[in-house]
Amino acid sequence: MCRIAICNKCGEAFAPRCSTGPAPETCYSCRSRVCPECGKRFERKPRKDRSKDAGIFCSRKCSGKCKQSRRLVGTPKSIDWDLACWAEEWMQERGRRSECRYCGKEAFGKAYCSRKCTSRWHHFSQKPKDCIKCGKSLTGLMYQTRSMCDECRKRRRRLLKKELRKKYNFLRKVRNRCRHYEVAYDPAVKAWLVFERDGFRCQICKAKCLDKFRWVGDMPHVMSPTVDHIVPLSWRKRGHTWDNVQCACWSCNVQKSNKSGGQVRFTFAETGAAE
Repeated sequence: MCRIAICNKCGEAFAPRCSTGPAPETCYSCRSRVCPECGKRFERKPRKDRSKDAGIFCSRKCSGKCKQSRRLVGTPKSIDWDLACWAEEWMQERGRRSECRYCGKEAFGKAYCSRKCTSRWHHFSQKPKDCIKCGKSLTGLMYQTRSMCDECRKRRRRLLKKELRKKYNFLRKVRNRCRHYEVAYDPAVKAWLVFERDGFRCQICKAKCLDKFRWVGDMPHVMSPTVDHIVPLSWRKRGHTWDNVQCACWSCNVQKSNKSGGQVRFTFAETGAAE
């Protein structure tokens, strides 16, 4: 004998498909839903994935097609489906799919099809500039981000090289470096006196240095003796004095750079070294 149950939503009587077990609370028309993509009626079942489109489409294939159409049309994902369909029809009638301003290709709801076309259009749409030095007009894509012409740029580069070379030659001497950093300078502190005081031994790695500064091709020898300032002159704290100099090999001096390394000597070492 066929069982008859009453739907809790619509109140109509229906015959459950399964003759055994508890009867469903709603009828098939209330439990089912029409897929907005293909129009097929399907029964909504609990799914494992917790996506926003779970239970709205009959399959993942229809869900993917709908997402692709939303992406092409430009409608947001959180909008209602009926409103999205209306927006799609309205945009198609309006001509939402425009052409790129630069290359003329199809651009889906945008003015440009790619970032390359966007940058090129903005570069070429800018008005030509004038050089800030000579007043010559600058035209072309490469000049849109510049303020000077090639001749002025080369002239400025030559002047900068001269200034840097002059500053480098000025700071090569210890006296000029002390004057530049405004620190004390003792003319009695000589390189060979510092080497003799430390016994031609590097005070950083404790290795024996050479008896004089030597070159190996275009590079100095790694064990060539050099005068190193324990507290760098660029720190503007200590100058070229007996308590702030030490013997160091060339490799250790280069690796130390403008960092502090070693222990500052006591004051009585100054008088002994000076004598």
